[in-house]
Amino acid sequence: MYTYILLLYPQITRHFLVICCTFFNTKTLDGYLPLHLGVSQDPDSKVACETCTKTNMVMVFGEITTKANVNYEKIVRDTCRGIGFTSADVGLDADNCKVLVNIEQQSPDIAQGVHGHLTKKPEEIGAGDQGHMFGYATDETPELMPLTHVLATKLGAKLTEVRKNMTCPWLRPDGKTQVTIEYKNDGGAMVPIRVHTVLISTQHDETVTNDQIAKDLKEHANCLIPNHCAFALLPNCLVKLLHSVLEHGHILDFGKLA
Repeated sequence: MYTYILLLYPQITRHFLVICCTFFNTKTLDGYLPLHLGVSQDPDSKVACETCTKTNMVMVFGEITTKANVNYEKIVRDTCRGIGFTSADVGLDADNCKVLVNIEQQSPDIAQGVHGHLTKKPEEIGAGDQGHMFGYATDETPELMPLTHVLATKLGAKLTEVRKNMTCPWLRPDGKTQVTIEYKNDGGAMVPIRVHTVLISTQHDETVTNDQIAKDLKEHANCLIPNHCAFALLPNCLVKLLHSVLEHGHILDFGKLA
């Protein structure tokens, strides 16, 4: 089973909008490294940056050594806006939220261990202790990720897409998807044999009814199923079952998703 968190889902504790921290950190790095900007200001930057959010407030803090000139507040506000934090109704207003920035130079003790790639051999350069890892590689999908991860991630991305293009205007950014697949041990290889459950939990507009939610989800079930090569690896019965799970899923009313 794998759960995918949508853009606004408060993963750690209710009312803390911590899911956007990953986006802030990525965008902050983009100012230093040639990711989506295309042009690097300083590829030798050393960045240890953290973010924290609370209702209508974002804090960015850490240690950064760089020659780059980065507008942290603009990064925060642009990222909030891109995620969907555009109103106090959803917990944070990109244009009016409070932004606190406390960035210092990297400590000399750490710097002496991770700098020097121009004068030291590669094996002499230390590495920082920050990173993100996901379990293991598997050959069940082209991405070498578990099929549950691929399907839940693609479904979540599709939910975000139909929210942003107004296909389902009642959707809000907070939500998650979860896919559970049954596997069998085939000579030591774990092979997917059945899609057990597809769960879609999403925040929505207060005025929409459960009937409308059910109607829209069923109408756009094919839209919510990604056109992805991972499905080519599934037997037809599994693909049909996944469609069926989405088409005949139950709508549970839990009130506000806070």
